[in-house]
Amino acid sequence: MMVEIILSLVAATCYGIAASIQKYSMKTMKKFSVRKLIKNKNWLLSILVTFIGVVAQLFALKNLPLSTFQPFFGITLMIPVVVGALVFREKLKVIEWTAVLMIVAGILLVLVY
Repeated sequence: MMVEIILSLVAATCYGIAASIQKYSMKTMKKFSVRKLIKNKNWLLSILVTFIGVVAQLFALKNLPLSTFQPFFGITLMIPVVVGALVFREKLKVIEWTAVLMIVAGILLVLVY
């Protein structure tokens, strides 16, 4: 069961990182174009990271109850917020940091019980 929990965390981390890479890719484009997007190495990297997340998610869901998987998968919401603050220098409100801490607390509660 511990392997599946780790895989669910890997999947969630991959999705969160992929979203952050996509944000970076869009930020580097002067004018949006699907043709440019398809050729953008960072965007292609985000697709690869997403694929790794999908594979990890499938392996985790094979043997892990959804009620256990989903709380761990919640870090998908947290990663882009933290990356946005640390990498893109986005200003976060107290409520957003509180939400991140609540996600972490929820995951820890599921892990303990």
